[in-house]
Amino acid sequence: LEEVFESDEYREKMQDLVPVYIFIASIPWFIKVIYKDARNMSGFMETLIKRGEGHKISFVGVMDLSERASVAGHEAFNAFSGYGRGMHLGGNSMQNPYMSFGYMSHMEQAQNLPAGIGLLPELDVSDDKARIIIPLAKRSKKSAKAEGEQ
Repeated sequence: LEEVFESDEYREKMQDLVPVYIFIASIPWFIKVIYKDARNMSGFMETLIKRGEGHKISFVGVMDLSERASVAGHEAFNAFSGYGRGMHLGGNSMQNPYMSFGYMSHMEQAQNLPAGIGLLPELDVSDDKARIIIPLAKRSKKSAKAEGEQ
């Protein structure tokens, strides 16, 4: 079976497929749903998350790190977080066990960031620090005032 997926013929056929993106507003909610589904879809979803990338199926999800205990140990979450890709929002990236920010000093990793600033893990960057600015991110009046005073 592995030989089939590694063949040039398979790669050519994959070129014709349209990529599919599945957006998940809450990873903990999604994990809870697939493991409590009456149709017992957890095995199928685990496989889809693990092997989906090879079939042009990508999952994009959001999770507050304070909720990680609720998803720990579930194979679907382990597969999802195992890619180590994404964007970390809010700063204090040292608290994120799923992505590596080794290109930043410990002091930089410990900093909180204002709303609308995201960090990319080192898988997605070269020697430069990678910050993403989300222009329409809603900032609190307090943080906007503090930025204006600087």
